[in-house]
Amino acid sequence: MNASPILERADTFCRRFSLQLPILLAPMAGACPVPLSAALANAGSMGAMGAVLSPAADIG
Repeated sequence: MNASPILERADTFCRRFSLQLPILLAPMAGACPVPLSAALANAGSMGAMGAVLSPAADIG
């Protein structure tokens, strides 16, 4: 029995980027703080931070 195309894409995505969870945090300016991005990355998914509205000191 074949897996669904959606599950196959999620599995390919995880293998390609060495992720444990098929979760990608969208980098939305002002909505994705660094601690959230770091927590997701530490949990095995892909975190991102929308930095377009952030001062340089916040980006790190």
